[in-house]
Amino acid sequence: MSNTQQPTRIGILGCGNISGHYFEGCAKFSNLKIVACADLDASRARAVAEKYGVEAEQSPDSLAARDDIEIVVNLTVPAAHAETSIRLLEAGKNVYCEKPFALSVSEGEKVLSVAERQGRLICSAPANFLAAICQTARRLVDSGAVGRPVAATSFWANRGPEAWHSAPESFYAASAGPMWDTGPYPLADVLNYFGAISAATVLPFSGIPERECLHPALEGKKFISQSPTHVVALLETSTGVLVNLTTSFDIRAHRVPFFEIYGTDGTLNVGMFAASSPVLLLKTRTDSDWLEIKPDTGPAYAWGIGVHEMALALTEGTESRVHARRALHLLEVMECARSKQQCRQVMRTRADRPQPFSQESFGSLGV
Repeated sequence: MSNTQQPTRIGILGCGNISGHYFEGCAKFSNLKIVACADLDASRARAVAEKYGVEAEQSPDSLAARDDIEIVVNLTVPAAHAETSIRLLEAGKNVYCEKPFALSVSEGEKVLSVAERQGRLICSAPANFLAAICQTARRLVDSGAVGRPVAATSFWANRGPEAWHSAPESFYAASAGPMWDTGPYPLADVLNYFGAISAATVLPFSGIPERECLHPALEGKKFISQSPTHVVALLETSTGVLVNLTTSFDIRAHRVPFFEIYGTDGTLNVGMFAASSPVLLLKTRTDSDWLEIKPDTGPAYAWGIGVHEMALALTEGTESRVHARRALHLLEVMECARSKQQCRQVMRTRADRPQPFSQESFGSLGV
């Protein structure tokens, strides 16, 4: 974006827990300017607007009616994502939706259809693969640093949101669970590194179905999870790479890598993208020890990095790397995790591998 280019003006719909991350994350990018917010609870919108120095709209409809907003970031509750995205698209807005993009493939396909009919762009989280560490890992894979990739493993596990969240039961609804909460991040990595998923075998399990809240406002309250709490998936990719993915709310601590790629000539360990100083570890057949590789110059992960890329795509007239049709593809894998028994899904949806940034253009995007 040139220095004379005006920033893309952003509206925030939904002023709950996650909104603060987006206000602070978007502020890191010079091509974004949040100008207004709205929530079904108008008093909450006013409080958030005052905190961040923006205007508060009285309703979601009044936010959508503003002529000066080009992108609305949809931070409503997951059950409302599809409905609210459709309303925003029909109001003429481009939309960036927080994960999950929808609660089913059929619901997501309807949103995409409306976006196409309206001539608007619909994008979706997660955008972790845009962070410097993931783009660097992509470059190393593409350059043959590990030879031909043959397999990968990703492990996303914690003790569950009841340890910190003031309303954790929504994470354990029948339409939720760990694959829906943290699963989108490694699934986006799989698409970035290896391309589309051709089939998925999913084994869901409830290791600790009874959950006890630890948040001060709810301490001691117990409830039963309506979704599997531990999900293991074997993903078959279009490029022949097999990926073992585990997502869990049943594990207190572990030392399994977040993402590790195994090739014919070596192994690449990709550190946590949201870490303050993420690193990559590479060991090839000619190395006696692991080599630490710092990420290429470029943006560290921040909430809003996907909105940043979407705004660039709109400004430059290019295809967005966070287009929601990729989220739809990942959604099909996530749907399998709702079953309480093992299932194998041959994927019906298709998605292309997002284009990487060149090192030159990526370095110019630094936060």
